[in-house]
Amino acid sequence: MVNYHALTSSLKLSGSNVVVLGGTQGIGAGIAIRFAELGSSVLVIGRNETAGNTVVNTMRGASADSSEAKFTFVRGDLGTVDGIRGAADDIAAWAGAQGVDYLFQTQGGPSTGLWPPTPESLTIAFNVQILSHFLIPYLLLSRPQPILRQGAQICNVGRPGEIGRAVNMDDFIGIKAIQGGNVAFVKKLLSWVFIMDLYTQASPRHD
Repeated sequence: MVNYHALTSSLKLSGSNVVVLGGTQGIGAGIAIRFAELGSSVLVIGRNETAGNTVVNTMRGASADSSEAKFTFVRGDLGTVDGIRGAADDIAAWAGAQGVDYLFQTQGGPSTGLWPPTPESLTIAFNVQILSHFLIPYLLLSRPQPILRQGAQICNVGRPGEIGRAVNMDDFIGIKAIQGGNVAFVKKLLSWVFIMDLYTQASPRHD
């Protein structure tokens, strides 16, 4: 198995700014802590304040540059458009004129409360799983002074797609009566990753 910790051990990232959305647990927390070890300043955005503060304390203990690096948790809920816009504002305020060098989007997953499927829960899930991945980079880049620096890296972390399988819209978008109304919903939840795959493929083609 590849030892990614060893592969990154020679990197020196003091002075860089890193943002991790969904960084309070799992792979997001691991990314945040590893960048702290390499000397980066790290902003973690998530819903769980207790878990977020725990990650911040871990980053402080692991930091390779404790005198300069800053480690911050900001509570954010990406289930609404206002929440997504608020997260972009929080990133801009934290980064300041220096901007952001690395943006990791690890938000999403079963904890977004999709079930039971209702108009509200489906909207929240879509906002977290899909819309925020598009909208936050756009909001950061469309400011008069873009927050994502020239050459900044954006990484979307999601469940792997079904490589080699043709996208068939009829396969995963359907109509079902939920609470008295017709709501578009995903028949096969795993097929949501197709949307992330398409975004990841298409995004670099646009300025």
